[in-house]
Order: sequence, then C-alpha cells, then structure tokens
Amino acid sequence: MFALFNGLLMLVGEAIDSCACFGSANAPEKIFIVFAMMLGQAFAGTIFGSMANLISNLEQGHDIFTIKMDFINEHLRYYNIP
Repeated sequence: MFALFNGLLMLVGEAIDSCACFGSANAPEKIFIVFAMMLGQAFAGTIFGSMANLISNLEQGHDIFTIKMDFINEHLRYYNIP
C-alpha cells in the first residue's frame, strides 16, 4: 500500500519528502488518501470516456447523413433531375 501511495504522489508531481502529510500521516490516513486519489481518477476517466463516446457518436451520425445524401444524389443522376 505504501508503494501505491508513493506512486500516486509522484503521479501528481509531489516528492515524498515535500509532502506535508507524509510525516504526520498514519496508516489509515495514507490508505484514505490512496483511495480518494483512485476515486478521483475513476471519476475523471468516466467523464473523459463519456466525452469521447459523445464525439464518436456525432461522427457516426455524420456518416449516416452522408450515406443518405449519396443515395439521393444517385437517384437524381439516374432520373436526370437537375
């Protein structure tokens, strides 16, 4: 658990020696910090994933529209409609 705590500190750009809570934090506080950081990253990942999915769905809608317009244009050319 201590290695995960140190890894998360390095991830956010904090050195182990400069962390204000490092000297005074006991084991339950460190565990809480680790889980709070993991929960925050899970929320951030959910938000970024949802936004990526939304953008992907917008592109899919554009593709469907393009296919329909191509189909209409082919019919217009077939019947010689200007």
